[in-house]
Amino acid sequence: MNTVNHSTANSDKTWVVWRIVDGNRGHEKQSQALIEGLALLVSVTTYDVPAIKGGVFHSLYCWISKQYPTVQGLPKPDLIIGTGHKTHASLLIARRCFGGKAVALMRPSLPLSWFDQTIIPSHDRVKDGPSVITSKGVLCPSAAQQADKGSLGLILLGGDSNAFSWNWPDVVAQIQAIVSATECSEWIISDSRRTPGKLEAQLGELTATCIHWRDVDSSWIQATLARCSQVWVSIDSTSMLYESLNSQAEVRVIELAAKKAHNKFMLGINQLEADGHTQTFSQWKDGQELSHGGIPLNDHYRCAKELLEKLG
Repeated sequence: MNTVNHSTANSDKTWVVWRIVDGNRGHEKQSQALIEGLALLVSVTTYDVPAIKGGVFHSLYCWISKQYPTVQGLPKPDLIIGTGHKTHASLLIARRCFGGKAVALMRPSLPLSWFDQTIIPSHDRVKDGPSVITSKGVLCPSAAQQADKGSLGLILLGGDSNAFSWNWPDVVAQIQAIVSATECSEWIISDSRRTPGKLEAQLGELTATCIHWRDVDSSWIQATLARCSQVWVSIDSTSMLYESLNSQAEVRVIELAAKKAHNKFMLGINQLEADGHTQTFSQWKDGQELSHGGIPLNDHYRCAKELLEKLG
């Protein structure tokens, strides 16, 4: 079991936080971001607790018998945090067995009223309520900025999705325009699980370092963002977009054709554009100003502050 200690001078109390983990890197990054935000406000000790496995009937048995089989010898929690459907039953069982407040990140599959608090992205359009905190998007940890960062540019590519269609010629044309028109001395381009085809073959003679997602670990994006002066993210990759927006780089969006006229991810991105945190390739090409470029979003801090205020 993994224990992480955070300490600040803002409170005499140390909050005991159990983080329910399901093995999903993206989910655990979101809950870690909230813990990072809490640690900027209060003293926090965190314990990672595996989600209960075995399906609905086993979870129901654990609920009725008040048993959480993987927990032994931990201090009782003040907060129990989890992200993703596989953590929801475990959040409620842990609270029933040990007390504390259950906090679900992202829109839960169970009724909102079953949790003490939920933190839900605005694009899910959930009505405000006493147990709802609205985030701008996916919560992400901060990218510590290097004092000696150079003019490094980073391009993060996704792929075909339910919301957007992937078109390599159009994507390559945008990348070529970006690389040729900006003053970055070095460009890194990275793909993802969803990126179709081989990156190097599609990019041809473009001068850039190509990084395959299988060749780097989970810390690579954070470490690279800390060195960047600007970042471009394909519009389908919302998690990478919000993670980039927690750095001090200017962040912009590579455009793809939407499969539907309206989708919930575009709602969040449109609001980020309206607030000046990012802009599309077309807006950049037209010379529009990026008013809040390079200013970290820090939504994990704002949500953590609101959470503590609501919990009293």
